[in-house]
Amino acid sequence: MAAQFLGAIAASFVAKAVYHPANPGAIVATVPTLGTAGTFLVEFLTTFVLLFVIVAHATDPKAVKELIAVAAGAAIMMNALISAESTGASMNPARTLGTAIATGTYTKIWVYMVAPPLGAIAGTGAYIALKH
Repeated sequence: MAAQFLGAIAASFVAKAVYHPANPGAIVATVPTLGTAGTFLVEFLTTFVLLFVIVAHATDPKAVKELIAVAAGAAIMMNALISAESTGASMNPARTLGTAIATGTYTKIWVYMVAPPLGAIAGTGAYIALKH
């Protein structure tokens, strides 16, 4: 997990250096346009869907294992299309923390540290509950 956070921080500084925008927080950072509850709900649900799809394809014996990456990519794409403008489509605390540190933009950072892990746990639990 530490490697993921360090990688996100390093990548965010690289993105900031490469793009060097006039307002780095607007391009690189995850800044929600919704209120706190809306941001929490969207991040929770998008991560829920992502983990539900990943766990379903990774653990179901009937699933075509070669398509796990396609399923995960499709879930990420769908989530990004739905939530990119409203929450930044984080789905990962490391991604948001990395950009926050690189840009100094910590808007509602606690939501991004709490909602995705809870959504991941709930999505995994929901699939397991449905299977058994």
